[in-house]
Amino acid sequence: MQKNMKISRVFHLQQLIRPSSPTPFHLKEHKLSFIDEMIPHSYFPLILYYSSTTKTTNQEEIKLISQGLRNSLSDTLTEFYPLAGRIKGQTSIDCNDEGIYYSEARIDICLSDLIKSQDLAVIDELVPCKSNGNVSDEKEMVRVQVTFFDCGGLAIGICQSHRIGDGCTLSTFIKSWASKSCSTFLQTNLMTMMISPVFNSANIFPPKGSPDFRPNPKPISLQPPIDQKVVNKHFIFDPSLIHILKKRVLNQFPADEIENPSRLEIISALIWKSWMVALNIQDSIAFHPVNLRGKIIPSLSKYSFGNLFQMAKGIIKGTELESTNWISLVEKLRAGIRKIDKEYGQKLVGENGSEISRTNMMQIAQALYMGDVDIIKFSSWGAFQLYKVDFGWGNPIWVSTASHSCKNMVNMFDSSCGGIEAWIAMVDNEMPKFEKALKELLQVYTI
Repeated sequence: MQKNMKISRVFHLQQLIRPSSPTPFHLKEHKLSFIDEMIPHSYFPLILYYSSTTKTTNQEEIKLISQGLRNSLSDTLTEFYPLAGRIKGQTSIDCNDEGIYYSEARIDICLSDLIKSQDLAVIDELVPCKSNGNVSDEKEMVRVQVTFFDCGGLAIGICQSHRIGDGCTLSTFIKSWASKSCSTFLQTNLMTMMISPVFNSANIFPPKGSPDFRPNPKPISLQPPIDQKVVNKHFIFDPSLIHILKKRVLNQFPADEIENPSRLEIISALIWKSWMVALNIQDSIAFHPVNLRGKIIPSLSKYSFGNLFQMAKGIIKGTELESTNWISLVEKLRAGIRKIDKEYGQKLVGENGSEISRTNMMQIAQALYMGDVDIIKFSSWGAFQLYKVDFGWGNPIWVSTASHSCKNMVNMFDSSCGGIEAWIAMVDNEMPKFEKALKELLQVYTI
């Protein structure tokens, strides 16, 4: 795999994109929910890659694409108006239409070469901010960078503040933008999907405005380790491998215990076990976010805006380690995820809902502060169908994140061929041990 590609990136446009229509006075304040309140203003990145359908090395063609993207983005912000605002205190967003950061750049490599190399140093050049484990000093809720490749391909890199919304919120915004862009480029409304955000999270989870719900400006769960270098690596688990692993799980557990284990559960358990073996970890917790949309019916729709998730966890104690293979961890993860169910959702909207959520969201920080247990954090984009996001020139040929400096972080995406791609961040001297343990585990369970 090729590494350290030599590149030259040149910006030729940087501006703020504002909503095409002013936000009405009665919508000037967007209230945050008590879940939003606890999450710091730190960015998370997403990149969508598109091959060339027309020769976008042509300057006139690039100008048309640029104008279409900016106009459709401005139209989209009219509906997603909080994203064009600024944080105001602890409990709200000032929807002042100041806009989101938008930039365009040229890069002197071919997109196909980057996808083959998966060079993270280059990938990091495709996003307009870094996920460096710190609360950002930037003011925008969203930052966008469109990068044109020598071959005519392009990448759209987007960073959203976690303060205002989760991955589902970002995917809804991207799909709405793509839908408007698609109708512009194709000059038809036939493919335009009606995707509009629902701003009801603060009504369901009213903000508290109290000190115990104020986010830590330097949360330990986001900070990079002191005196340690974190490296990122990309792992691909193809469909045939996942099929073999799934059969292994079903052979160990009766159907009434684990029925149809998901790809996410299988690969998460495999990574969790490999990590523990590699580093000789005794006590550990694996955290997975669970989407609340669908858990609180009919209040939350799939387009409900904000941070609407809670953290599920699987726990393994040192006394269980010898007798617990990775297949058993599938059951532990599933049990934790299934606790965030409709019954849990009803408790969240009850009298003590804010305290239940606060306890849930503080789990990672508390475990890190205690220091007597190791944690690994998972996140998945698989449910959002990002490979169907068409801006008017076809579906993306690849979707990725950028590098993270938070150790023991795993971001999982669907692959274009139906498998799973995992982007894993670990301390540099621990990554080779993890790779070795993963390889050995796969050798045992795929024979």
